[in-house]
Amino acid sequence: MKENVGESKLLGYDFEDAVLYKALLYSSPDAIVIYDLQGNVLFINSIFTKIFGYTFEDLKGKKIPFVPEEEKERTWEIIKKVLSGEVYHAFETKRFTKDGNLVDISISGSRIVNDNGNVIGMLVILRDITERNKLKVKLNQMERLESIGRLAGGIAHDFNNLLMGLQGNLDILKLKLRRINQWKAFEKYVATMTKLVDSGQKLTRQLLEYARKGSFRLEPLNINLLLKNIVYTFGRAKKQIKLNLILDENIKLVKADEGQIEQVFYNLLLNAVDSIGENDTGEITITSKVVKGAYLIIKEKYESDVAEEYVLVTVKDSGIGMDKETMKHIFEPFFTTKKRNQNRGVGLGLSSVYGIIKAHKGFIFVESEIGKGSNFKVFLPVINKKNINGIKSSKEKNILEINQIKKNKKYKILIVDDEEDILDSIKELLEEYGYEVYGFLNGFDALDFYRENKFSINVIIIDMLMPEIGGIELLEEFKKINAIAKFIISSGYIVDETIKQKFKDDSLIFLQKPYNSTALISAIES
Repeated sequence: MKENVGESKLLGYDFEDAVLYKALLYSSPDAIVIYDLQGNVLFINSIFTKIFGYTFEDLKGKKIPFVPEEEKERTWEIIKKVLSGEVYHAFETKRFTKDGNLVDISISGSRIVNDNGNVIGMLVILRDITERNKLKVKLNQMERLESIGRLAGGIAHDFNNLLMGLQGNLDILKLKLRRINQWKAFEKYVATMTKLVDSGQKLTRQLLEYARKGSFRLEPLNINLLLKNIVYTFGRAKKQIKLNLILDENIKLVKADEGQIEQVFYNLLLNAVDSIGENDTGEITITSKVVKGAYLIIKEKYESDVAEEYVLVTVKDSGIGMDKETMKHIFEPFFTTKKRNQNRGVGLGLSSVYGIIKAHKGFIFVESEIGKGSNFKVFLPVINKKNINGIKSSKEKNILEINQIKKNKKYKILIVDDEEDILDSIKELLEEYGYEVYGFLNGFDALDFYRENKFSINVIIIDMLMPEIGGIELLEEFKKINAIAKFIISSGYIVDETIKQKFKDDSLIFLQKPYNSTALISAIES
């Protein structure tokens, strides 16, 4: 980047006499070098020595051997332009230290002229931007993962809606086949389709977990006990792998969903086995310890809101390791290094791990090198014992009220869903079971109907994501009309725990799409 800010001047060629200039040069927070016209060093400040390791005695009257071969041509072109009068600012490049390490550098340069206007040298300012660039790469990767997560969540939601339509029609087909005594002839095919719907639901659940739209039952959890159980079970299945378990006896509790965190470590162990080789011998070491939140900033160079303390669990394997390019993508959905004929998954294991850990307000990092294995580090925030509170289930039912409805009324159900295929299939299915059903594609139309019929409607089924008025807003409007009505909220997303807590009462039930007739009838009749 060029900048026209004039030329640096020194009073003569004798730098030892330039007291003022020396004071300015030594007080700079950046590395400074002054060269003569032949490129030999006349001066370096202490920051240069700190960054690159060279002392003035090493370089006095010499050229600095720190320019990488691939940067030499570009560097020489800029030097020529600087000496011709241009001033360069923030030219980003790389330079070797005395020890041979590469550092990222931002360089600014200008020529030096004496009082007679003659060019006598060049002043170069070098800023070490290595850590800044590492953080930038990490932030860019996080933003990409966030973007992919939103896309994955949207795809999973839409796919769950498709599965819901299919599941509804399958349930209707079952009822009709039984009615005409043709169930046995078609049972095999219906069972296969039902199995495929179940498989599709598992796939979308993994996508939703990656997108951090998963639902968690958060309870106090001792990670050590969980790891002991996992390693015991895993070790029996993978006897060729040596499992080392090193646990901190003073481990602290975390607030987590045990099933989800169990899935995290199973996936990490399976990933480690894949790295070692399914039939090869190898070693996996799992450790736990408590670390201060500052560890994340100091050791991981991660700048974000962090908790005071974390439980850190590491899973280190002796496998083949990964190159840097692979590490950039391992948490992305559908990314896999497995060959097609291995037929072992679709690349959602580590992506779901990432989603679960982030949803628990934790962090996950990986260190790896080809031929030296991989080390996954999982951070989960610690909770204080005095703040431990179990989460009340949002599915507790008001049995007395429901029983009263059963005794005195035939069930009338109001359904609101903007997907016509889903609305029609649920409506027809419930009518097959003998319910009186009113269906609406639009929330405002449903509200108008309910105002006129609020005392005759027993259950209201609402889709969460709809245009014009969303499910949560619609639920609030229904409650204004009748606060004690019974509601079932359904969604292609897994309903977030915060939403459950906001509406936790005895009249609210959550159903994850796609749900079958058994789950739906159970929710209605409970």
